[in-house]
Amino acid sequence: MFVTDGAQWIQHWLQERYPHATHILDFYHVAEKLAAVAQAAHAPPAWLPAQYACLWAGQSRAVEQAVADLSPRAAPLTTQLGAYLRTNRARLRYDLFRQRGLLCGSGPIEAAHRTLLQVRLKRSGQRWSNHGLDRLVRLRSALKSPQAHLLTDLFKRPAA
Repeated sequence: MFVTDGAQWIQHWLQERYPHATHILDFYHVAEKLAAVAQAAHAPPAWLPAQYACLWAGQSRAVEQAVADLSPRAAPLTTQLGAYLRTNRARLRYDLFRQRGLLCGSGPIEAAHRTLLQVRLKRSGQRWSNHGLDRLVRLRSALKSPQAHLLTDLFKRPAA
């Protein structure tokens, strides 16, 4: 499973390497784009929450239509957002993703990155080669995982 911001280069790279994975468009990136369009088009206050509800319900085509129906003064933004939504329809099935217990936002991943890696890797005086950094990231991830006991058990073996 991959949660991304919708950048095409990331999508292409992931689809090449992980064609059978579930690809999800980060809900908060979509929400941010919708909010910008709503503000530019002077949409009524209830418009934005209604679009969020449609997205959560897996009705991205309804959101596409609602964006297309907005004021012409936001035309460049609505055109751009409409294309973004159409391109990512399969990645906007939040109803199905949530039924499967999957994350629809990158917030927890970003927080884990901060607490797992950045705190450790950005200490004063730290310098890392790519090879050393890769090894440390793998080690930190293993130690912080719920299966860390497998790693510590490995170190208890005489051959380790």
